[in-house]
Amino acid sequence: MIPSISDSDVFTALRMFLMMMFPSVEVIQAQDNNVPPPKGAFITMNNVGKRRLATNSRSYTDTEDQQTQDTVMPTEYSVQVDFYGEEAGERAQTLSALFFDYVAYDSFPNNIKTLYASDPFQIPLITGEKNYLERWSMDVKIQYNPVISTPMTFFDSASIELTPISSLKE
Repeated sequence: MIPSISDSDVFTALRMFLMMMFPSVEVIQAQDNNVPPPKGAFITMNNVGKRRLATNSRSYTDTEDQQTQDTVMPTEYSVQVDFYGEEAGERAQTLSALFFDYVAYDSFPNNIKTLYASDPFQIPLITGEKNYLERWSMDVKIQYNPVISTPMTFFDSASIELTPISSLKE
């Protein structure tokens, strides 16, 4: 029982949008072990949480091939997006502006949509070479509605037998 939309699907949609906006900047997922950061300007994405947005909704599929209960849990997915290198602040500001716009909404797939973004803020970063590296960070909120299908048995006919009450002994 795996959800129909995975974390990877959400990251792929966000990465595609960031690459469309900033084609000359590498976009990577953060928290990757033993991998050095790219040279020059780059953007990292890191999941920071999931939050239920509403009570589950439920539907059923009863076909010859599939008998399931489909549960949908509207979810807010939080992703921390960090911008590094020259013009990091400008890139963060651009994302903040366009994440609220139809440009972002229309760029995402139908089952993964933008909600809102926090204001960008600067985080000081000193590199291993003891040099200052410009870093700006912000959180973006994305809604997706994963469907979890669980097996379900259905029936379309029943046999009912009536027993008269007078024949029951107390």
